[in-house]
Amino acid sequence: MFRALATIAVSCLLSLSFAACSDDAENVGTSDAGLAEDANSNADATEPDATRANDAGSTAGKSDRFVMSFGGKGNDEGQAIAVMPDGTLAVAGYTESAGQGDWDGLLVSMTSCGKVRWARTYGGAKKDEITGIAVSPDGGIAMVGTTGSFKGANEAWLVKTDKDGKLQWSKTFGGNGYDAGLAIGALADGYIVVADTYNFGPGTPDNHNMMVVRTDATGAMQWEKTFGGALEGDAGFVVLPLPDKTTKTAVIMLGGATESYSQGHDDVWLTRLLDGGDVAWSKAYGGPQDDELRGLIQTDDGGFMMTGFTRGFAAAKTDTFLLRTDAKGKLQWFHHYGGKERERGYAVFEVAGGFLVAGHTSSFGFGFEDGYLMKADTTGKLLWWHNLGGKSGEQILAARKMGEGVVMTGRSSSFTADKARELFVMRADKAGNTGCGIQVMNLEDVKNAPATPTTEDVVAQTATGVTEKSPKTVSEVVSDVTTWMKTPCSSGVCE
Repeated sequence: MFRALATIAVSCLLSLSFAACSDDAENVGTSDAGLAEDANSNADATEPDATRANDAGSTAGKSDRFVMSFGGKGNDEGQAIAVMPDGTLAVAGYTESAGQGDWDGLLVSMTSCGKVRWARTYGGAKKDEITGIAVSPDGGIAMVGTTGSFKGANEAWLVKTDKDGKLQWSKTFGGNGYDAGLAIGALADGYIVVADTYNFGPGTPDNHNMMVVRTDATGAMQWEKTFGGALEGDAGFVVLPLPDKTTKTAVIMLGGATESYSQGHDDVWLTRLLDGGDVAWSKAYGGPQDDELRGLIQTDDGGFMMTGFTRGFAAAKTDTFLLRTDAKGKLQWFHHYGGKERERGYAVFEVAGGFLVAGHTSSFGFGFEDGYLMKADTTGKLLWWHNLGGKSGEQILAARKMGEGVVMTGRSSSFTADKARELFVMRADKAGNTGCGIQVMNLEDVKNAPATPTTEDVVAQTATGVTEKSPKTVSEVVSDVTTWMKTPCSSGVCE
């Protein structure tokens, strides 16, 4: 019934570029046919201007910064990133440049210095992509995304590999229409998958709902719930599993956007589930226009911090926001940040003295769009804002805390001659420095304003009917792709 799921191990996928980096001490071997490095590095005309190689007063060591990108003739993009137990990086997304079909799911392993160890693609004859990643309890990798290769319609897709990316199993979840996997969380005995569905729940197929699937460690479905209203669209983008200290079972925080229970258009949506799918509480926060969540953490005091984008409180198009609540979802404060165009926050982290936010901006920077990293204090006051990018466009789509700094991934078109999008990865230290490609903003040029969104309790409806499937025949193919290297920025150092 299903096509064979093919995985391709790629020695050093596509074209590769990275900042100066020395990590020989890690003694990391390459998988399969080995990592081929082209000695004829191409430092092309897209190298950043000298004024962009700005340390911004960093006093940190040189072991926690790099910038790299790679890609082939098609578009390639990083959409999720994880830090493995051994300190290496796992970056997931999609590729049009390698694999079996139109798009294939992509997994790239890198050293902590950004040097590619191996890359693999997963998929079939049609479009397949990875949008979420988690480290599994056994030290392997669990990924979620969307596949169009194994059924007529798209389905949510759960893929499990070992620590070296070797496929162990995959599952699909959905119905006869469109379902898309968006986020994954690892539990002690299984996984939580958050998906977008046009198949299940009120208002479908014209509108969409948030679908949550709980599986065991083998991917077998234990329960599924769909949350949403009858009239508009509702979606989940983040899942945050938490231990319940009183019952020793999982508490599942879901973050997304709701139109069904909003003040105007989309509102930020935060839901607390018990392990079993019962709703403990659910709240929506927003204004008269769109407000959507993209990043969520639990703070040290047991509350929650969220980031995303707001149109309801932006003076221009969209602003990045920070929204802080207590442990029960009660609003504590809300700040938004931006310029004359669009800003979006995709990840937030609690650090000494405040919070770091990673995202992208079209108001500031070197090209029509740049990544950024900003820091706010514990009250939301902006402390600094760094634009990260090149002369065309970059988007930071995912990030993880790593040491005292942050590692980020997304897409870039600044360092490729044919203007195809490339996957890129940046690692910044605690001061927000990557070693090159930095523009330090004058804080007077970045709006930093508090606002008071309305909070509404949500009574989410549920529906069932999700089906689970497993491709019966899974094959794995090893293939080499010729590599070449260039250096888009040469001042970053990683040791």
